[in-house]
Amino acid sequence: MVSLRRLYRPKSLVNALSEPSSPSGDFSLFESFVIRDTFFASEPELRRDVVAAARLRTLEDGARAGTVGDRERSITGVLDGNLVVWLPLQDGSMRPLHVLRAGSWVVSLPLLSGEPRRADLAASGRTRLLHLDEAAVDRLVAAHPVLWRWFSRVAAEHLDRALQVCAGLLADRPLPRLAGRLLALAGECAGPNAAIELKQSDLALLSGLSRNTVSRTLGQLEAVGLIARGYRRLRVLDRHGLARIAAGADPAQGQP
Repeated sequence: MVSLRRLYRPKSLVNALSEPSSPSGDFSLFESFVIRDTFFASEPELRRDVVAAARLRTLEDGARAGTVGDRERSITGVLDGNLVVWLPLQDGSMRPLHVLRAGSWVVSLPLLSGEPRRADLAASGRTRLLHLDEAAVDRLVAAHPVLWRWFSRVAAEHLDRALQVCAGLLADRPLPRLAGRLLALAGECAGPNAAIELKQSDLALLSGLSRNTVSRTLGQLEAVGLIARGYRRLRVLDRHGLARIAAGADPAQGQP
């Protein structure tokens, strides 16, 4: 993953986003991605139409999939790579808030509420997206009204993730703050052992902590078996344990 400190470079983003490709050659890629979602797995006709309507978009490092204030009504799936959510601050600067990893879906705010987008989405490293534009979404909704149920689920998942992020950032001690941040990042991964590919310096930036504090705190979490560290990645071994720490439990207490 490219360092987040150098990622947000507005002047370098022009023309960094490729035009959507034709679906030829992308069908199997889209099919394998879409079918992983349990909702689409149970709706074969809808899944077929989503795959047929989708286009591949490739973002180079730093390119934006969406910007603050835009009103694009679209659906995006992260096939591989990462999308970083950048939030504008009152002083005009931008801060990374979260990382959307492969397997994530994004339903744009304008599509759900008509309100403009409130954050930038920028690629970290080369990132490929499944993209459904406004016309494709309108056709899908007209043919499959059940799609609104999926919109609601995705919106609820993002709200839950946002609450996790906020709770973590409000924690006044490094241990629960970092545990909450890891939980939010692990929420983008399926399976019990989520692998998070992120430098410690980037994790520090996302958590509002110093790199030394992050390194020390990760060591505490690893010592009690909640995570395992590797080179530029870590695995979450116990989500329930992390949730307890994020809620303020003492890691030395063990499981109840």
